[in-house]
Amino acid sequence: MTGGRTVPGGDSWSLDEWKAAYSRFLDGSRRDAVDDGNRGYAAAETSGPAGASGISETGSAARGEACTPAAGSKAACAGLDSTMTFDTFVPCTANRFARTAALALAEGPCGMFSPLCVYGSSGLGKTHLLQAAGNQMLSRNPDTRVRYVTGRRLAAEVADRGETAALQQYDSCDLLLVDGLQDMCGHEEAQHMLMGLMCSSPVIISSDTMPGRLTGLDPRLRSRLDAGLTVVVGMPDYGSRLAIARMMAHNAGYRLTDDVLDVIARHCHRSVREMKTGLACIIEYARINGGTIDERAAESFMTQPRFAMMQMGGAA
Repeated sequence: MTGGRTVPGGDSWSLDEWKAAYSRFLDGSRRDAVDDGNRGYAAAETSGPAGASGISETGSAARGEACTPAAGSKAACAGLDSTMTFDTFVPCTANRFARTAALALAEGPCGMFSPLCVYGSSGLGKTHLLQAAGNQMLSRNPDTRVRYVTGRRLAAEVADRGETAALQQYDSCDLLLVDGLQDMCGHEEAQHMLMGLMCSSPVIISSDTMPGRLTGLDPRLRSRLDAGLTVVVGMPDYGSRLAIARMMAHNAGYRLTDDVLDVIARHCHRSVREMKTGLACIIEYARINGGTIDERAAESFMTQPRFAMMQMGGAA
């Protein structure tokens, strides 16, 4: 049926039918997205006042503890970073629908609008979304079988071990997360295996480019992706970047003043990864200078040519 989308069971729904069927669920998920972002924002707000230096340690960092996932956890076995959750993902206009769709697939009926493809430029949070979906499913049911794998690794495993042997590792997952579809282009066997996995498991895929524009992608795989849902992730606006910077600082165990966070949000506008680089540099700069940094010092540091080179590396 032209203009419809194929769903598990072979039914073809029009876009209007699909919207009607899931509008209530998606509306609720969007409210959750806003609530989650507010919780993360509030957590940073209540982490304790920063001193005159503009920076203070909180939580694990203040106690000298590492903020890492527990070794041997279900998340680690699934290839997941347990710190990448929907609670630590700040929703905004540029990513809210992608977040909603990933959350819905992790919580909703098995295979709902699978495969889900999330695409966008590098460093905008696609990996975080995939990891968050896996962690969400495991948090609801630790016995579910979730697997996260990069497209590059999946292609390498098929090339090294053969499709049949590699298939056994990923077959019959409750949720399969493939990060980097562009790295599978030109690898015919790996793409063929991925098509087979899509028939047996709900799948979320990330790509740096819209699947239809990828060269070296099997037309059958492209058609299979077209039958699912493809959503874009864009760069957050200034207000969202400010909230993201605040959450990143909180998660790292530090509280920066609003003036310093404003400097990061204004100068790091190409990717979220660039913001993470900027924040790490600001914190290190403060440590080198006795734990003190203010707006003027942050502005001076962020405009240095040396940091401009770091930004280029962080945004890659």
